[in-house]
Amino acid sequence: MTYAVAGLVAAAFVGVLVTVAGALWTNPRPFVVDGVAPLIAHPADNGFPSDHTALGFAVAGVVTWFDRRLGVVALVLAALLGVCRVLAHVHHVPDVVGGALVGLLAAALGVLGARVATALWDRARLGTASS
Repeated sequence: MTYAVAGLVAAAFVGVLVTVAGALWTNPRPFVVDGVAPLIAHPADNGFPSDHTALGFAVAGVVTWFDRRLGVVALVLAALLGVCRVLAHVHHVPDVVGGALVGLLAAALGVLGARVATALWDRARLGTASS
């Protein structure tokens, strides 16, 4: 199993889980409700969960699975990404925490999905070789 397979599966799960979570809970962005200008241009759509934070934590989770030392660095960077999103006034803290949880769940599903996909691929390849 490779980083790439687990990462691609995790990224796909991020897309699905962010969409589902956003449909379950709506949280207007800080610049919409607080009247504070965002530091980066952003549409005034639903802020929950933070897509960027979710993807950051998904990547960090997959990296952690394969290399714990590098994973710690990736997790810190993902957390800093979430902090920056809050400081830029494009997310509230619950948006970022929700994004982190979604991302870590996607990482776990990505690693599990990659394991299953790799096992099926190996089984099919070995089955074809013996025929």
